[in-house]
Amino acid sequence: MLLVLLFANSEGLTEAGFHACVSVIALYLLAEPTPAGLRRRGADILNALAKGGIEVAQVAPLLIAVGMFTSLLGLTGVAPKVSSLILELGAGNIIAALAVASIIPLLLGAPLPVAATYILSAALIAPALVRLGLDRVAVHMFLLYWATLASVTPPTCTACVIAANISGGEWFKTSLVGMRLGIVAFLVPYFFVLNPALIARGPLLEVALASTSGAVGAVLMAAGFFAYFRGPIGPLPRLLYLVAGALLLAPSNTLLIAGTGVAAAGLAAETLLGRARGTAPNA
Repeated sequence: MLLVLLFANSEGLTEAGFHACVSVIALYLLAEPTPAGLRRRGADILNALAKGGIEVAQVAPLLIAVGMFTSLLGLTGVAPKVSSLILELGAGNIIAALAVASIIPLLLGAPLPVAATYILSAALIAPALVRLGLDRVAVHMFLLYWATLASVTPPTCTACVIAANISGGEWFKTSLVGMRLGIVAFLVPYFFVLNPALIARGPLLEVALASTSGAVGAVLMAAGFFAYFRGPIGPLPRLLYLVAGALLLAPSNTLLIAGTGVAAAGLAAETLLGRARGTAPNA
């Protein structure tokens, strides 16, 4: 219900969330439509609402603080300056504007949790990016991605610190490995902002084509970064896979065809070089 209303653009965000919650409650009650079942499930719903109230009470101070911080940024002139910088860069180079927009969530994500980072980033950056003609949902997904990635990047990298505590490793080395493992995730947001079909924003055929080519492109980029596909690969296949991955994720049918050709060339180079070394990977 939530996704249908959001993608249909028939409701606002608040209304879509409300109807989704009502649908969940109705389905939960109808799953056991007996008097005893309705009483039991009604009590469960009341308990859930009580717990939800406690959760809202815990989040409300954070939202109030974020609202105050956003207002202060506007009063001091920081927010308009950030927006104007993004608009100026976007007029000449949309990639440069997105690069600036991605830095801000990383900076905010150092001291703040993901939810607060996203809310602040959306208040500061989203209006400027939308004015550049970018898809609204893709812009917010872009900011949410970077708010999440802030927990992996130094200096705070809270997710890596927790992982290092569990594994017994060093947090800084863990953060570097985490960034290396997630390097494709640092690039994918740029592609789905430029090509919203990657997040199901477009006609069905275009979405299916973009999803398929995007998945293949992400795998090829990961293979290029990690020098491993069907087996260890050399510099030439790595370069070809990186180029092919970028072309397959790009929002252009011409580049898609070119990416398919480069991917085939990379596969052929990997096979031929493997045979030359006598270590051809199994298909």
